[in-house]
Amino acid sequence: MNEQKKQKKKKQYLLAVGIFLLATIIASIFSRLELPDTNILAIYLLAVLLIVWITNSYIVGLAASTAATFIFNFFYAEPLYNFSVRDTNYSVTFLSLIVIVVATGTITTRATLAAQAAEKNEEEARALYDLNSRLTDAGEIRDIAAAAIYALSGRLRCETSCVLFTDEGKPGETVLVCEWPEDAAHTRPFRTESRDALLQRLEGDGDIFELGDHACRLVRGPENPLAVIAIPKRGLQELEESEDAMLESMMASIALAMNRVYSEEQRIRDREEMTRERTRANLLRSISHDIRTPLSGIVGSAEMLITMEERDGDEVRRDIAKGIKNDGERLRQMVDNILSLTRLQDGRIALKKEPEAAEEVIEAAVSLTARRHPDREFAVDVPGELVLVPMDARLVEQVLLNLLDNAVRHTETGSEIGVSLTTDREAGQAVFTVSDRGSGIAEADLPHIFQAFYTDAAGDSESARSMGLGLAICETVVKAHGGVISARNRTDGPGAEFTFTIPMEDQNG
Repeated sequence: MNEQKKQKKKKQYLLAVGIFLLATIIASIFSRLELPDTNILAIYLLAVLLIVWITNSYIVGLAASTAATFIFNFFYAEPLYNFSVRDTNYSVTFLSLIVIVVATGTITTRATLAAQAAEKNEEEARALYDLNSRLTDAGEIRDIAAAAIYALSGRLRCETSCVLFTDEGKPGETVLVCEWPEDAAHTRPFRTESRDALLQRLEGDGDIFELGDHACRLVRGPENPLAVIAIPKRGLQELEESEDAMLESMMASIALAMNRVYSEEQRIRDREEMTRERTRANLLRSISHDIRTPLSGIVGSAEMLITMEERDGDEVRRDIAKGIKNDGERLRQMVDNILSLTRLQDGRIALKKEPEAAEEVIEAAVSLTARRHPDREFAVDVPGELVLVPMDARLVEQVLLNLLDNAVRHTETGSEIGVSLTTDREAGQAVFTVSDRGSGIAEADLPHIFQAFYTDAAGDSESARSMGLGLAICETVVKAHGGVISARNRTDGPGAEFTFTIPMEDQNG
């Protein structure tokens, strides 16, 4: 832009010189025709006014008026061909010429500057309007990025580019580029070295930074960055101060548009997720209700067969009946877990908190598990004093049952399974712990172990038979009580340890 202005000024000065030469030629013709000196002065005055209007410069106008004064004095004022003046009227004329030039230059300059400012304001308003129109019509962040770099490229007359970020907040693999004066943006691969440099720079502070020979602006979203817009530094160096404000306005509009579209996309994703979850819960609830009744019949019939075969002494049939009963109970427990999880997530199960003896809840859960698995032994460690905890005893008992069933599945017969209760008086919490001496929890499973439908990465036979709902239900129940549940591998040998806390005072008042 500066180079263009220099070329324009050069043309103006050459035109001014041409006008002055033309005025001198006309003045020479008037002198040959012996016209009055006032005509010659008028020609030079007109030439000076034209020069001031064209160049819009006081200095050039003063130089032109001074030159006109000396030329008129040398060639047309008595005595000729020297700079002395006999008639004092000529001195007044020369002074008047300079005053007229200054006054005319002032008026012309102000008018020109006002016109230029109005033209620039109109141009900026039109550019912002065009940009906002394109941004309003854009339905995706990529469309906004394309419209943004197109507008910036046209405004700055240089190449601009944009890197969009993924949902995880990482730069994409491609760059959106608009090369002025092309009409549309296109995509090209993002060089690995440039991507690495951008990732390294993003670890610092600030949304405005330099990357190579580009000045970059980071557009942030509610959670992660959305895009980085890059402009060559040479394009910014040619901007005037007023154009800097224009560029800031354009950047602000682009950031607002990107955040608007991102928020709308996030709302759509959340709505779709809610619909999927509702459909899944309804389907699971319907299936569970349909399966629960025949399962109860199967378990009851198996128990009758076991009783009959024990009376008749047929051990083979008795073992088959026991297998049917155990599998039926397992399936029924899965169905109960599905129903409990969907009801808890839908808020259809209201907590009925009452002060309960935590030792009795543990004893009930251990007794029921021992009846289901008579070949297992459980070590219970509870305080000697009564520990009253405000809780829904039925739900907390289900948490313990799920944790104990999980421990039974992952340990061999004869392995230690422990249940303990302690109190953290300082934090005001009751701490329940279920531990085993199994193979422990794989490191890959620890971050996901409480997710619904997640099973062990090892994929053993016990994991394959589980739906991965028990621990998810545990977490939901514990959180509903205002507590926290966690899992870790034991430090005193092999095995896993699950711990959950429940506040000893009712936080709901």
